Amino acid sequence: MLPLPTVEILKKLNSAELKRFGDFVKSPYFNSISALEIIYDAVSKSYPDFEAQIFSFEKMSKKIFGKGEIKEKRVKNLYADFGNLLRKFLGQEELIKKAHEMDIFIAEGLSNKGLPEEANKFINKSLEQNDNGYLTDDRRFEYRNRMKAQKGLNLSGMGREHFASILKIIEEITEAKIVNFLRDVYAGGNAEYLRNDVYGNEPKKNMNAGLLLSLDTDKFLDYLKAMNSQYYSYLKIFYLLFYHTVYDINREQFYELKKLIFENIHGIEKWEAYNILLRLNEIINFKMVPMDSSYTNEIMETGKLFTELKIFPDHAHYPLHAGFFRDVFTSVLNLKEYDWAEKFVNEYSQYLIKDLQDEELNYCSGVLNFIRGRYETSLDFFSKVKPAKILVNINVRFYYIMNYIELKAYESARSAIHAFKQFYKDNEEIPKIKYTLIPDALKYLTEIIRCEEEGKKFDEFLHKEANDGRSYFQRSYILEKIEKMR
Repeated sequence: MLPLPTVEILKKLNSAELKRFGDFVKSPYFNSISALEIIYDAVSKSYPDFEAQIFSFEKMSKKIFGKGEIKEKRVKNLYADFGNLLRKFLGQEELIKKAHEMDIFIAEGLSNKGLPEEANKFINKSLEQNDNGYLTDDRRFEYRNRMKAQKGLNLSGMGREHFASILKIIEEITEAKIVNFLRDVYAGGNAEYLRNDVYGNEPKKNMNAGLLLSLDTDKFLDYLKAMNSQYYSYLKIFYLLFYHTVYDINREQFYELKKLIFENIHGIEKWEAYNILLRLNEIINFKMVPMDSSYTNEIMETGKLFTELKIFPDHAHYPLHAGFFRDVFTSVLNLKEYDWAEKFVNEYSQYLIKDLQDEELNYCSGVLNFIRGRYETSLDFFSKVKPAKILVNINVRFYYIMNYIELKAYESARSAIHAFKQFYKDNEEIPKIKYTLIPDALKYLTEIIRCEEEGKKFDEFLHKEANDGRSYFQRSYILEKIEKMR
């Protein structure tokens, strides 16, 4: 039988790709085994189902070797060769998409044939054509370094007069490696400290942590600033994102970081720019909002910058981070820009991982319908949400309660609160920073239900408590309901 991994790959090919694979199989440059062409013909005729019986050892043995003894082992080996050729085809397809990587091998080929001057002309032209203007680009990092290294190697055999050019090339390659290395060190530290802080994990003793503890980054950045380095602002962004994840941040420091990002982000590769916005949102959520809830408005600005950069659909092969998607949506709702929010949801929910696309679309539609007073429709959308993430589960439960309150279905609202209490009290999945926001919200919602049902004013002590600046889920909704009951 045709191996399952091979079948799985074949099913992912569209008809145009399958045809190109046929050309690949039939090319004597890539394939010297004629029997693989017979297997390909069977594959193309059975596309896209690839029925197992067509590829039985008996049938394929007859197709390849004719009548007589069934050569099962030989067919197995041919199937393995076919699978390997299929994988090489995928590699060739990627190489065609990334023509700049092919240029590396062309340059090396010219150099190895004793044509250094021709190789360097080709390298200069390739580097110019593939310069996207970004300070760094992970997808072209190795390409740039290898091309420059090959150029330097070629120059080294062309006379001492090229010594200064060789030194400049070495400096450029070294700078690029230092910048990428430090960026990754800061980003790694950022992720590790965020994980520890939010989820209460014990800090790890690892090489990355040890290096961060030993670096005097402020001194290094001052040096870069003094030499007017093009990498100064870039590295400072990553350092501050790390530093303010680990340590506190005040209003002035936040706006310094925000200004630095907004002024430089258009010169940064799009996917990297997106990750910078993710990190900035984490600082807003976990550092600024607990200090002052009005900072949620800053997330809307990062969301609008995100859409301006048009990171998607350029990077549609990567999933959009669900937390970022939800944060932008929520912050825009806070500013009552409902039409923008709806447009954002409809456009960007398709870039989430497939398992979350319907969930997020239904969740956000549920929220928008609640805000617009369509409570039955809102409940209908929320009933379609099967939350995979704990925070989505929490928010859906709150919206069920609020919808029931607006529909004056108080018994259903009380039942939902009772179920919520059982759900969250012993749930270790809830991040501690979010866990503490639940009890007060449920307490105030319970009092709201009682007051509405009995036609009474809201308890004055609880009113003062709810307004004392503390944070809790659905604060705006709760305060608005309380004011109507005084």
